[in-house]
Amino acid sequence: MDVLPPFQVPGAIAASFPELLMLTPSIRTLISGIISNSAGQQSFLQLIEQQGAPGDSSGWAYTRTLAAQPALYRLELSPQTCAALPAFMQPILNQAMNTPELENWVWTVQQGSLPAPVPGPSSIPDWQLTSLAPQNGVIFSGIKFSGNHNAFSLALTNQIARHLGVYIEFLRGGDCVAPANWQSRLPGGVTPAFETATLKYLGLLLPNTATAGIAVATAAQTFNLTLPGNADAIRLSFGGMGNGSWQNIQDSAGTIASFIYDYTVPLILSRASTSGVDVASWFQTLLASQSILADVLNAGQSLLATADFPSVNSVLQWLSDNTSELMLGNALASLRTEIDKKFGAATVENAAACLGWPAQILLSLLEDLHNPGGGYAIATTSRLLALPPQFSLSLSPDSVVDLLVTVQPDAGYGQWPLQAEKVNITLNYSGGYSQQRQADIPRSNLAGAVSLAFGSVINQCQLNGRVTVNDSAGTPVSGCLINGPLNTTTRQAALSVHVLDTAVSIGTATRYYHKCKLACNDGEFSWINGAAPTATLADLTVSSQLSQLIDITLQQSRSSLGYCWRTMEQGVKDCNGGGMVSNPYYIQNIGVAEAQSGLKTINCGFVQKPALVYADSPLIPGPGSFYLDPRNGCYLRPVDLSAAGNFDLGTHLAAAQFGGNNLAGFSLHPDGFALAVNWGNAKLEQVTLAAEAVSEQDAPQAQVLSGPGTQPGLLTGPVATAVTPAGFILVLENGGKRVQAFDRYFNPAPLFNGSVWLSLQAAGEATYQDIAVAANGCIYLLLYLGAGASVTDYLLEIYQPDGAFLSRTIGVNGARLVVDSQCVVYTLNFEAISGPDKRVQPSISKWLPQG
Repeated sequence: MDVLPPFQVPGAIAASFPELLMLTPSIRTLISGIISNSAGQQSFLQLIEQQGAPGDSSGWAYTRTLAAQPALYRLELSPQTCAALPAFMQPILNQAMNTPELENWVWTVQQGSLPAPVPGPSSIPDWQLTSLAPQNGVIFSGIKFSGNHNAFSLALTNQIARHLGVYIEFLRGGDCVAPANWQSRLPGGVTPAFETATLKYLGLLLPNTATAGIAVATAAQTFNLTLPGNADAIRLSFGGMGNGSWQNIQDSAGTIASFIYDYTVPLILSRASTSGVDVASWFQTLLASQSILADVLNAGQSLLATADFPSVNSVLQWLSDNTSELMLGNALASLRTEIDKKFGAATVENAAACLGWPAQILLSLLEDLHNPGGGYAIATTSRLLALPPQFSLSLSPDSVVDLLVTVQPDAGYGQWPLQAEKVNITLNYSGGYSQQRQADIPRSNLAGAVSLAFGSVINQCQLNGRVTVNDSAGTPVSGCLINGPLNTTTRQAALSVHVLDTAVSIGTATRYYHKCKLACNDGEFSWINGAAPTATLADLTVSSQLSQLIDITLQQSRSSLGYCWRTMEQGVKDCNGGGMVSNPYYIQNIGVAEAQSGLKTINCGFVQKPALVYADSPLIPGPGSFYLDPRNGCYLRPVDLSAAGNFDLGTHLAAAQFGGNNLAGFSLHPDGFALAVNWGNAKLEQVTLAAEAVSEQDAPQAQVLSGPGTQPGLLTGPVATAVTPAGFILVLENGGKRVQAFDRYFNPAPLFNGSVWLSLQAAGEATYQDIAVAANGCIYLLLYLGAGASVTDYLLEIYQPDGAFLSRTIGVNGARLVVDSQCVVYTLNFEAISGPDKRVQPSISKWLPQG
């Protein structure tokens, strides 16, 4: 073999790199120009010249005698040459990857799939999946499942010039099992060590893009298999040359096939005369030969030794050392014969010196990539260094399923709006694929559900979508979102959702009308439609037995309304034990949608004023629902709203404790603390909630803030608090006829167009009773004028989040209020009703917006 003159060495080395190795003359010339004009070519040439000619232990390469043919040798690039390769190769790769003429030769673009609407036919009994995104150069042209035959068929296209071994594992309940009655698909004569009892060889995925400029078959390759009776799923592994964790079984077949077929054979032909030979046809015939494939795989059986090849680096070192030996020895004698027969005697011998270079160059770049301060040959300029050695795809009969979506009317309203005509669903899944369905509202049963079927939905993905209920004009009147994982083990899945009736936009024309109120008939609570109660503050007399309305609170996620009141009753069992109490306080909970189902009460009365405080925020520790226990302290104890029954008054656990008396207007902040006002001394109390209920002595104690005054941060007659969606704290000051804003650290916050105060519309004749903030940020205030003796004295005022006045509704005659996410207002009324145990208690009203 002739030794290259120094000026040819840089080009020869660079052109041996798998991604730059080209046999097409025009492309080869273009790459040669990039190499010779590269920024590092001259310095690399100088290094070659400085080292001198190859020798046993000196020169730009070391000569290593080949055991297969002692008269020949291979050239092992010297450590100095290898160390300089990253800086030399980087600009060449950069230029090549940015040269448009080299598209589909040196580089390709793997187009991602754009999600789009799909028809979604039923996936039972058979399904076809064509929407999987490409992965690591592999396009999943089509994956089919036959339910009648329990069989998979996979059409795959490989856009990267590397072979991939395709392996399969069979699973049952997530665990690998040895497939029953499996017939090995290894080519005849291949060592069985290329598979195990549970990891089976399925075949090789050949490149479908030009290999070193040699045209190859571009049609998708098909793999068929039947799911054995002892398995319920499969896991496919695709393995070959790449950068990452090495897996001996999965990666060896693809790696040795890539280095022999895709890198070594083209490198040999690049140093031979191919004139007059149809290289593409010959190459296709070579790839189709099962006997030669068996030799190629057996030549790489050493790579199966886990102890010897723990990493890609060790594999590349072995290939660098042994590729020439394999090509000139007995292992690949049949392949060498085919090459020499077609391209002339000694064709392989003439190229033997450099057959280890592709692996040695890759190893040098890979080691530099992981060296401290290295990174010249980063993955962005080499696809082989960007790809993992293996990746997997899991499939099962239920990889594609049918989904039945059942839409139910608003849980709070209980039936479809009268104007509703059609249900429309747009369902998005698996990164953006979508289906649409429509159905009529069942006019004969306005409380009935509507079901819509979606076929061929990809399983184990995130679902999101929208349900819209429209009137005859197409205007939405109800709707909801679909959001969550689809992860089912059946071919047919079911999903049930409730819509929420669309709230009327809150504006200057908005007025509230009475929808229904709480009643108790035959010992059970229920919501009844009708006019608003007529009772006012003037009706809280001895004769009514109802003496004081404390508070009302809502936890919408549990469909729960909690409220507190006081009566004029005598001889009621004391909740603290030991006797009877007069003028007791009570706490109670009822259901928002079905009143009786959410009933939670007490069988005694409190001497001191209790409270209930609920929240829906998932950030609040524990249940997000508490009662204030005034017995022997002022402890905030958790409430379990998941089931009806009695409040747990026997617990000695608490999430927090307050310090003062006369507390009112409790709120929970999403940052995990509770707050209240003390109207007696114009104080704020704030306490961080324990992550879970603790013993009373360990319960966090409240911090006392603020004080009486008119300056920012001081309070005048505080009566209630609320928290905005953005986390600002609002304090209603009846004494100052204003709302003051604080941030979550209780600093006065200029929330209202630069002011910390919202000056209220009513003058000194008004008594402001309560404040609430809707999900849209609007501020609701409940007040009465004068003595509050007439229904028309009661007003519901609404302000925009910035404090601008919106609207006023006359005749909302309640004492306390809360607002839900649909802007429905619930008021605690002056009207007295008799509960199941004849206990006197207030009614509650639902008020709906219109206009």
